Amino acid sequence: MIRSVVFKVNPTTRLLISGFIVIIFLSVLIAGISLKENSEIAELNEKMYHHPFTVSNAVLEANADIIAMHRYMKDVVLATNLNELELAISLVEKHEQAVYRHFALIKERFLGDKKTVNAAFSAFVGWKAIRNEVVFLQRMNSPKKAAAITIGKGAEHVQLLTQRMDVLINFARDKAFEFKSNSRKSYESTAFYLYALLIFITLASIATAFFVITKVMRAERAREISEARFEGLFKNSVIPILSEDFTSVLKVLNNLRTQGVIDLKAHLQQDIPLAWDLASKVKVNRVNNATETLFGAKSNEIFMDRIDNTFGPNAINVFIEELCAIWDKQKTFLSEASFNTLDGKEIEAIVSFQIPTKTSDFHNVPVSIVDITERKKAEKQLKLSSRVFSDTHEGIIITDANRIIIDVNPSFSEITGYSRDEAIGQNPRILSSGKQNTEFYVSMWKKIKETGHWQGEIWNRNKSGKEFAELVTISSLQDTKGNTTNYVGVFTDITYIKYQQDNIKKMAHYDALTSLPNRVLLTDRFNQALAHTKRSDTMLAVCFLDLDNFKPVNDTYGHDVGDKLLIEVARRLEATVRNEDTISRIGGDEFSLLLGDIKSISKCYELLERIIHSVSATYFIDETAINISASIGVSLCPLDNVELDVLMRHADQAMYRAKQQGKNNFQLFDVKEVH
Repeated sequence: MIRSVVFKVNPTTRLLISGFIVIIFLSVLIAGISLKENSEIAELNEKMYHHPFTVSNAVLEANADIIAMHRYMKDVVLATNLNELELAISLVEKHEQAVYRHFALIKERFLGDKKTVNAAFSAFVGWKAIRNEVVFLQRMNSPKKAAAITIGKGAEHVQLLTQRMDVLINFARDKAFEFKSNSRKSYESTAFYLYALLIFITLASIATAFFVITKVMRAERAREISEARFEGLFKNSVIPILSEDFTSVLKVLNNLRTQGVIDLKAHLQQDIPLAWDLASKVKVNRVNNATETLFGAKSNEIFMDRIDNTFGPNAINVFIEELCAIWDKQKTFLSEASFNTLDGKEIEAIVSFQIPTKTSDFHNVPVSIVDITERKKAEKQLKLSSRVFSDTHEGIIITDANRIIIDVNPSFSEITGYSRDEAIGQNPRILSSGKQNTEFYVSMWKKIKETGHWQGEIWNRNKSGKEFAELVTISSLQDTKGNTTNYVGVFTDITYIKYQQDNIKKMAHYDALTSLPNRVLLTDRFNQALAHTKRSDTMLAVCFLDLDNFKPVNDTYGHDVGDKLLIEVARRLEATVRNEDTISRIGGDEFSLLLGDIKSISKCYELLERIIHSVSATYFIDETAINISASIGVSLCPLDNVELDVLMRHADQAMYRAKQQGKNNFQLFDVKEVH
């Protein structure tokens, strides 16, 4: 038999049960609120992982690259040659690409109004269009127009871009502080509910307590994971970051303002010990891995212990600028500074940070350090290259691939007489003297095309028409694809050296007084004439000419008049003989003649008679009439011999016979005289 059992609940039990139910309900309610708060913390930390540092760093880096980009645009405008221009453009483009990368991350993770990002990005794109216009004008050799755009609408657009970037920076910073503040408030609120929950759980039941504690532990673990991600993001950021505490410094600055200090910079520069004291009050909370790597520290502790060793020579000046930025309540501090790594190497960097608007935020100011050592080296190299180009004594000419001049250095203008403005846009043919034929230039450019360079001597003509000799090296410059982009010519004026060489050559082969060939050149001419004689089956007359009555001229009028007479004799002999014949002064008043292409003895006689007649005509030296004559001995080749020394000896013997027969005549060598 089944019985129904009815439990009677008295009012007290009902009250306890109701109270227990209320407690359980409140416990569940508080647990739900606690779980919700922990969930919000996890969500906030997740958002912080995606937003504050990644976006803030991206915005700061984009802003720094925009500043660098604008700075290098000044180098574009100030570029004086193609190398400077291309280097400056490449640096601008490098920072532009970096800005594109930063904006990609900002657009993906930015939690605010996307229109703000798009407005900044549109301003950046608009700036690039202006940059392209400036670069185009620079390449078209219109630096004034490029400069006008840069300081005009370009500067206005950069100001607009800076304003829009400031909006992004402020929003990102404020969002980070908002997340941090909300996270702290949520954490404190959660702690309160947790403690209340523990009380309720204790009153309710162990099971409920176990359940709630389990949930709390899970939430705490989620928070720890999020904080670990946050810490990892800070530590592993590729940009060196120092977390610095300016709280103590801010108090001193407020005291100085209260004391009536107006110009902080002047005040600190007059009291450097105070500046160093303020610097010692700045506490470095911690640094990330990139900072340790930059300064060569193996750990955070080592860096903190030796941080004083990292200050560069201009550290106090940069610190004063930082204080002035805080003093003036600027939004951003940005400056170049020198540092030393722990192993003693000097580095150049850009130091930047956002200046907090709230006093409470000065205890944790993220300061970023961007290494620009290599960029500074490139700038120094660029300046050095520019100085070498400007100061070298060699003339330098640069053309484009079509051989149109695009730049010259000052030495080019000094040597050629053409100013830089006159030369640019011209073809190097403006210097051509006409001494080199077309085949010469064809061969030269062929060599350049095959080997990439050519070196040799060229005679050119300067602006005034004067010819000059130059030793020139021409090289071709190629891009990464092997296409020729420019030609560079480096030349030295060797006109004086060429004249010296000609003088030496003349001294070695010509008589100093009459400029007639000497015995050395006579021998060379004899060999050439002998070869022609053999080919043409003709004769060569080797003549020995001695002036009659020349010594009395020297004795009566002096050697100066005698020298002038010898010069005039040489001119008459040159005018009398043919172009292919050779006249040589052997010494004193003795001359030797090579009369080639003699087909008969009678033809030889005719030439000799003209020579005798020309030499014997009256001379007027310094308004003095002088009469002399000549005795000539002649030896015929190959009849008498084929060696110059033998023929000269035979001609000398024939000349003496002409002297014996009354002078002023010529005699042919007779082989019988040898016997």
